Amino acid sequence: MWYIKTNDLKLTKYKDPTEENLISNLIILIKNYLSGKEINLYDTINDLKVDLNIKDEFSTEFALKVIDHLINVKYGEITSYSEIGTVIGSKAYRAIGNVLKRNP
Repeated sequence: MWYIKTNDLKLTKYKDPTEENLISNLIILIKNYLSGKEINLYDTINDLKVDLNIKDEFSTEFALKVIDHLINVKYGEITSYSEIGTVIGSKAYRAIGNVLKRNP
């Protein structure tokens, strides 16, 4: 299991300067997020041109609805399987849980 401590995220050797710059920006982003700054991680990561492969990971329309709701949960907010179900129009709470257990 990997654990990230706010101050322990470090960049190792990278041969590609573009990749190194991207990784450096991601480290700063994650450190800021973990230190309590309100950041929309999804949008900010997309702005860095990182492909999160959401449609590959979550291939059904149902799963994409669940993940789309989760993406829109703001920093510091909480949600529940029931709330997600209400928003996406489903009472399949176990299925929602199964989608979320695959959330990388």
